Amino acid sequence: MNKLVSTRRPIDVSQNRAPGSNVVEQAIVDCDAWSNMSDSMPTSNGNDRPGAAAAFPYDRMTVERFRKTFPRARWNDDLKAWFVPGKTAARRFDRWLELERSQTETHADIKGRDAFVFDPISSKYLRRLDSHLEVVTPYSRTVVDEMRQVPFASWDADRRVWTVPYRSYEALRLHWSRIEEAAKRNEPDERKSAEKPIAGRKKNGPHVRAPPNAAAAAIRSIRRICRPLVGR
Repeated sequence: MNKLVSTRRPIDVSQNRAPGSNVVEQAIVDCDAWSNMSDSMPTSNGNDRPGAAAAFPYDRMTVERFRKTFPRARWNDDLKAWFVPGKTAARRFDRWLELERSQTETHADIKGRDAFVFDPISSKYLRRLDSHLEVVTPYSRTVVDEMRQVPFASWDADRRVWTVPYRSYEALRLHWSRIEEAAKRNEPDERKSAEKPIAGRKKNGPHVRAPPNAAAAAIRSIRRICRPLVGR
C-alpha cells in the first residue's frame, strides 16, 4: 500500500507573530510564509488514487477558500497535509497557491499604504509612488546594512534607489532613524565640514613658520629695547 509523501508542512503563522506586532507586521509574516512554500508533490493515497499532497499557511478563511476550490480534498492526519485527488491535482493546487500568494501580498500592500497615509515618514530621502516607496540617499554602509533588514526591499542598480513595497512600511519605519542619520552624515557638505578641522591641524603643525605679522612685531620690540643702548 502506497503512503502519502509530501515535502510540505503546514505553517501556523500565529506562531511567528511577535508580541505586540500589528496587522501590517503580521501580513509581512504571512507573505514570507507564502513565498517560502515549495511546489506540491504528486502522490497517491492508500487506494492508488492519483493526487497531490499539499499544505499551506493556516487560517480559517484560507481553509474555506481552499475547500471551495477543492471540494474533494481530504485532510491527512499522518502527514498533516491535504490530499487533493486527480491526475492534475499538483498543477491545479500550484495555480491556486500562486493566486493566494498574490492576494496576500496585495492585501498587505493595502494595509501598508493605509499605515503610511495615517502616519507618514516625512523626509527628503523617501519618495512615495503609487505602487511602492523609494529610498534615495548618499552612499553609506550603514544605510545598506539597515535596508537589507527591511523585508522585500530591493536595490535598483539602474536608477540607484532602494524600492520598498508598502507591505514593508512598518519594518522600514523601525530602521528609518538610523537610515536618515547615516544619510545626513554622508552628504557632501557634511563630509567637507568634518574634514576641515583635520586640514587645520595639519597647517598648524610644529614645522610651520610663524605668521609674518608676528615676526615683524617681535623685531620692533627688540629695536625698542636696543635703541637706548645704542645712544650711550
